[in-house]
Amino acid sequence: MKEPLISVLIPVYNAESFISKCLDSVLCQTYTNIEVICLDDGSKDNSLAILTEYQKKDNRIKIISRENRGEDSTRKELIDNVSGDFFVFVDIDDWIEKDLIETAFNVMRKENVDLVEYNTNTIMLGNRKTDFSVKKFGKFTSKDYINHYRAIVWNKLYRIDIIRKYKVNFLNRNDILCGFDKWFNFEYISVCKNVCVIPNRLYNYVIHNMSALSNMSDEKCLSDFVAMNECYSFLNKNDLLKKYYKPFFHLVCKLSSKLNKGDGYYLKAKQQIEILSKNLRKDYPMYFIYYLVKKYLSLKNIFGMQGSKCGKYRIITLLGIKFRIKKC
Repeated sequence: MKEPLISVLIPVYNAESFISKCLDSVLCQTYTNIEVICLDDGSKDNSLAILTEYQKKDNRIKIISRENRGEDSTRKELIDNVSGDFFVFVDIDDWIEKDLIETAFNVMRKENVDLVEYNTNTIMLGNRKTDFSVKKFGKFTSKDYINHYRAIVWNKLYRIDIIRKYKVNFLNRNDILCGFDKWFNFEYISVCKNVCVIPNRLYNYVIHNMSALSNMSDEKCLSDFVAMNECYSFLNKNDLLKKYYKPFFHLVCKLSSKLNKGDGYYLKAKQQIEILSKNLRKDYPMYFIYYLVKKYLSLKNIFGMQGSKCGKYRIITLLGIKFRIKKC
């Protein structure tokens, strides 16, 4: 009996220095019934030419080339082109262990789960100190797992039938520049039955000194709030807010707590929060009350201390009131 086809989805943009290491690690997988879909998002270097050379040597590679439209749109189009029953994401500047697909798929089949999350190695190419490794392992119901899931998509094996049944996907919107992984995963997990998290370090994640993670523009920060409302619409449409309102509001409050009046996107982000509040009052008045209590009675809103962006002031929050004190 032939093993199911598993799709490996790779977004590509100006990656000529990384392509070979990434693709070599994918093409040497011990699980061989794979398709490798590479979407070149308008690269200005030799990325597309290198992909074409690899495709000549291995017909499991499929190439999509288009003008630049951004990461969220890229991930959406990759999912739309999946032919396999399952899929994983691999970022082009990373690489994977040769048994990643075989190990993750065997766990999914044995444990009969809808999502498998595997552990990672984090490779630092600069001064950043970020740990993306998983700390909590085992089999979980979706309701338990959603309280501690990692927002990233490149350390998970997904099922395409769930994606298509519930229409879970990234958004083809130019204003979603950040936060899409987090909210995509929230939607996917909310329609899962159970999840398995394994300790195997199967993915090698590279953090560059100039990683986009350390360069968050106002537009990127604002887009997180836009994606938040899209996630609310998904939960509401599928009658899932009753089950997941606590973790959803936890993310909303965590996101809102980062807002400062000095942020360039402050007013537009507040508008997104007001849209959510208005919808909650209309659709779920009791949950709106819970949201208000969680938002305004959080420890940070009762008492907190942080520095201003310019570094000249210390901002102290006392009983919800913010005081700005000039440093000596």
